[in-house]
Amino acid sequence: MPRPLLLALLAAGCGDNLTGKWTGSCDFDDGTYAYAADIDADFTDGRGHRVEGTLKLFMWDDRTLKGDMTGDRNEGYLELEAELPLDGAKWNFTTAGDISGTAYDGTCHLQVPEGAGALAGTLHMEK
Repeated sequence: MPRPLLLALLAAGCGDNLTGKWTGSCDFDDGTYAYAADIDADFTDGRGHRVEGTLKLFMWDDRTLKGDMTGDRNEGYLELEAELPLDGAKWNFTTAGDISGTAYDGTCHLQVPEGAGALAGTLHMEK
């Protein structure tokens, strides 16, 4: 295979480099109440489609959840999950959405420890 074609094929599967600091928010709304949580994250592009990093979720009630995150991407689509310990419990935070240049837009979910459901919200982050 000619070298330029091989390089083009390899680059096509990788998409934009996600490594770096990302900030944004997850705006939760359950129909009765609305909450906003600010997000700080450090992404590291891994091998292939793997993404890793750390995440801080600044809650509306002044608590801060922080932990490691992992995820997968497929060109312009990214899914992340983080287990965030706080006060002996583990909160699960997930995101899914589209990456376009330096913007990440989609949905976010926060599973409350021992809760029956999750808070669902709208995600926007920028690098």
